[in-house]
Amino acid sequence: MNPEEQLKIQQDEWTLVEEPAIELFKKLNYNFYENKQIKRELHQFFLIDVLKKKIKELNSWISENNLNKVMREITLLQATSTIEANEKFFYKLVNYISVKQDLGKGNKSQTVKIIDFENPDKNDFTIINQFYIKSKDFPIKPDLVAFINGIPIAVIECKSPHIEEPIDEAISQLFGYREKNEQFFYPNQLLVALAKFRAEYGSTFSKAKYFFNWREPYPLSREQLKDKLGKSTLTEQDILLYSLFDKENILDIIRNYTVFEEQDNDKVKKVCRYVQFIAGNKIIKRLEEHKGGVIWHTQGSGKSLTMQFSAIKLRRLNKLKSLENPCIVIVTDRTDLDDQITNTFVTAIFQILSQLIVLKI
Repeated sequence: MNPEEQLKIQQDEWTLVEEPAIELFKKLNYNFYENKQIKRELHQFFLIDVLKKKIKELNSWISENNLNKVMREITLLQATSTIEANEKFFYKLVNYISVKQDLGKGNKSQTVKIIDFENPDKNDFTIINQFYIKSKDFPIKPDLVAFINGIPIAVIECKSPHIEEPIDEAISQLFGYREKNEQFFYPNQLLVALAKFRAEYGSTFSKAKYFFNWREPYPLSREQLKDKLGKSTLTEQDILLYSLFDKENILDIIRNYTVFEEQDNDKVKKVCRYVQFIAGNKIIKRLEEHKGGVIWHTQGSGKSLTMQFSAIKLRRLNKLKSLENPCIVIVTDRTDLDDQITNTFVTAIFQILSQLIVLKI
């Protein structure tokens, strides 16, 4: 490829993909900064000042000593592998951290929120482009990085729609970033590949074949999303970015629609597909309205995960008293399904088996 062709591709990546993505994030009320606007150490990938400020705001009682303990626990995670570190970080994110502090009734364990999942607008949402990270081996510079409260939760790579197989190239580059700087991916929740007319996402460790698009901008209709974005037509990139990074959606996906499972003696991280996200939330809505319904699945469409995600969210809503002690009954028609369903649920984030009944027919 000659220099002129390379320059044209770089221009396309900016004008057709990266710049429109930034504009969409702005419409979702994310803060936007260019990398050069951020003051930080080049090897540091957390936005330390933002993280410290938000922890203090969300936990106004916390002492300076405990604040520093929490900061160290988040930013200096120890693990033997990237996926082990990622899983540890995930549980700290969704289950919170506990510290000992006297709030007037003795030195007791207190829960420290890192993200306020119930109140999205109390969090800081930021998008930074060309986020340069220096390491002792190889520097990396992802096109876009999305942060919640200073934590890099998503890495987004943009490719010109005019090159051959742009999504494959973007995914390959994301994998390269992960290999070159594993610690940057300890807190990561999503990988995203964009090429305007095509867009796909996966979990931190999804194989390329498990990257998927997002076809419906739930909870909006396509027409409603056009109005929100001020566009006459939508690209696949528009739909995916809105659906994943709408503030309520991204918090819901991280908290209720992400799981770690044992599969073939390996740890696997799974994030919902759009049909599972929509189905799970419609189930919850129907239950809150004291109504029933039927969801029809095709073979291999992820029925077990849809049930698991729904159960995780039901369990959490029960803890929040939004729903009164819901009971989950699963009816199977084959013995091998009993083991499959049980294994699926037992490895869920919360041990849901205490509320699970499996009936054979």
